[in-house]
Amino acid sequence: MDHGERSLVENPYFARECFEDAKEEIAAAQKIAREIARLSPDLRFKKYTEPKVLVVGGFVRDALSGDRPKDLDLEVSGVPIDKLIKVLRKIFGPDKVNEVGKSFGVFKVSLGNGRELDVAIPRVDSKDRSGGGHKNIKAKGEPALSIKEAQRRRDFTINALGMEVLSGSVIDSFGGVEDLKNKVLRLVDKETFKDDPLRVLRGVQFAARFGLTIESKTFAFMKEMVEAGALDFLPADRIRGELEKLFLKSEKPSVGLEIMRELGIVERYFPELHALIDRPQDPEKHSEGDVWTHTKLAVDLTVDLFGKKFPRPENMSPAAYKEIEFTVVLATLLLNVEKPATVLNYLNVSNFVSEGVLKIIELHRIPDEQLKAFERGEIDKNSYIKATKRLLDKLGHFPWPAFLVVCESDFCARGREVGEYQTLASIQKLFQENKIEAGSLVSGRDVLRVWEKIKGEKRAGGTWVGELIRIIREEGQPTRKAALARLEEIIRKKT
Repeated sequence: MDHGERSLVENPYFARECFEDAKEEIAAAQKIAREIARLSPDLRFKKYTEPKVLVVGGFVRDALSGDRPKDLDLEVSGVPIDKLIKVLRKIFGPDKVNEVGKSFGVFKVSLGNGRELDVAIPRVDSKDRSGGGHKNIKAKGEPALSIKEAQRRRDFTINALGMEVLSGSVIDSFGGVEDLKNKVLRLVDKETFKDDPLRVLRGVQFAARFGLTIESKTFAFMKEMVEAGALDFLPADRIRGELEKLFLKSEKPSVGLEIMRELGIVERYFPELHALIDRPQDPEKHSEGDVWTHTKLAVDLTVDLFGKKFPRPENMSPAAYKEIEFTVVLATLLLNVEKPATVLNYLNVSNFVSEGVLKIIELHRIPDEQLKAFERGEIDKNSYIKATKRLLDKLGHFPWPAFLVVCESDFCARGREVGEYQTLASIQKLFQENKIEAGSLVSGRDVLRVWEKIKGEKRAGGTWVGELIRIIREEGQPTRKAALARLEEIIRKKT
């Protein structure tokens, strides 16, 4: 049977249920592979290079691991860029093929509904030795590059795997399948690995996410790179991206944090965190050990509790939810450091994340202190309601159940059971019984609107708006209706 006539299910992997989410990408990949299979080897290449289409990268790794693969990437070898463009345009139409990455041999094919398929030719990456960081890595498409040489340029053996689209045959030049079975993380080639220092951090998050043991020579080489300052010039957004994956995709990010400590990353790049190591705590209150140990336990708890305590609301986008989760995990990580803002600046996080982290750190002890005061009879119920309302109002639009995840993780990391933490349940019960609304009930827009309504004229914003909001917040109004009524009362009295 001609390759061009093969059907989707002939690749045994693609028939599995776990590929259900990638059906459109797989169908598109099959169309490309059938067209490429009809091409003859290009005579312009010095060496015989059979046209071939492979699925590469994480998709293959996840498929062999039995996970649900995402982000299908294709690598087309043995086909010059001009021919590949013609094939893609023929199948999908010129308007569906994004050629912005043409100089690197990378194309994006639009499949509709916001879905894209990445198609590339093998690349040769090299680093400009005159500087550091990602900006000095030069990439060039090389369609005649052999599959083995293309795989040599991957970071780790488990990612240096290729799967033929039409047959499902796995091409493994460096023992990645065996390493995957043994859960070992091993670099492919020292020379190509060191050209991209971000691979050190990528190795950290891979080890934590997939429960891998870093092979000893790989670990030693990664440590050498850290000690030599290879990571010094990495852009903040790339570092942050790897840490996001560590914190948001690992069941136990503490594994990655400990690897970072062992590699010297914490000491060299996060001295604020390094200061937590061996910092003693009161053993009667903290049976878990030093502050570093407490922090790792708390981070793991936050990751575990976040989705349970704060499921994504239907009206919240996945991106917004992810940003809140990253904020909460970072806040947990930095609760006990002396200068959290320094770490946030180093990572160049968004204003939302930075402001959220600092606000959580500032307020995180208060909920438990207020509940204890109420339980001891030091404040009455009405005072407790108002105090709690004022506290949560200070969070603004940041969701308070997410905030309380940090408080609970910090509490339980002291050797306590999760079920012992009652603050969240207490506040939820209090609000339900007394019909109290949480969050900031009055905005600056409300103040300007009510002013115009009462006074019959518009007024420019300024510090007076913030002052009125502060008064409403300090009074701890229970509902938005009550807060707006009080706002009208205050504005009527103003001359």
